[in-house]
Amino acid sequence: MSAKPWRHPPGTLRALIATFGDHYVICRACQRYTPMRVESRDLDRPFEPCPFRCSLCRRRGEIVWAVPEGFAPIGGPLDPPVHRVTF
Repeated sequence: MSAKPWRHPPGTLRALIATFGDHYVICRACQRYTPMRVESRDLDRPFEPCPFRCSLCRRRGEIVWAVPEGFAPIGGPLDPPVHRVTF
C-alpha cells in the first residue's frame, strides 16, 4: 500500500485533524473548554494562531489534545469561526 501525497495546505485545521484526530479548544483565563468542531468550509483555515476566541474574556483560545484538570465545559458546541469567532 502506498501513501498518496498530501494535496491540502499544511498548517491548517484539516491537517491537524487528519494527523492527530479530535481536539479541544480551551480558554486558560476562564478555565473553560469545548470539543473543537470545524465545518468543511473552514478546514483550510490556519490553526496558528488559534481561530477561536473566548466569548467571556475575548482572549484567543488554545487547541489541545486533552482538557487540563479543573476546566469546565461550556454550554454548547463550538460554532465554526466564520459564523461565530467566540466560544
